[in-house]
Amino acid sequence: MDTVPKIIIGLGNNGDKYLPTRHNIGFWVIDFLANTQSVALKENIKLGGFIAELELFSHNIRIMKPSGFINGSGLKIKQISDFYKLESTDMLVIHDDIDLEVGKCKLTFGGSSGGHNGLKDIIAHHGKDFFRLKIGIGRPGFGDYDAITNYVLNKPSPEDQEKLLKSVELSVRMIELLFNKKNIELARTFLHTESKL
Repeated sequence: MDTVPKIIIGLGNNGDKYLPTRHNIGFWVIDFLANTQSVALKENIKLGGFIAELELFSHNIRIMKPSGFINGSGLKIKQISDFYKLESTDMLVIHDDIDLEVGKCKLTFGGSSGGHNGLKDIIAHHGKDFFRLKIGIGRPGFGDYDAITNYVLNKPSPEDQEKLLKSVELSVRMIELLFNKKNIELARTFLHTESKL
């Protein structure tokens, strides 16, 4: 791969009460990346989110946290992708994944939503051909929708919090490596190896 994403999007719910929850791990990564690059995310109502522009290893990119709720992310992302004439393949979407162990990270391309409502909405508006950075939050069990909903919308335990914060830092290191080397396989190998430690 000799190209890199043109926009990095973290999924989450807006509002202070949602910020520390598992479901907002995508927002955590975007905030951490913005902080490391010394840029400020600013709300753009027209484009449907909180957006910043930055330069990573001579690549000009945008980072975004869609406004509103995670289940409506697709339409908000379509607004900005249409405005800047971006293809779905230009996007890297960061989100929580209940089927991965807490803190484990995985970089993929395409595929189904895996039951993630935010991804379902993005796929409905863009198709499935975009990069995903999945961050594991674990799951409370199988088959109980209410229990899963309650789990993802609550704060992690202190132990899980520590693992997730490490995964956020690791994710940003992977993003920097990707833009530095312009090699998706190198970035994927780094991420998958380091998140198993």
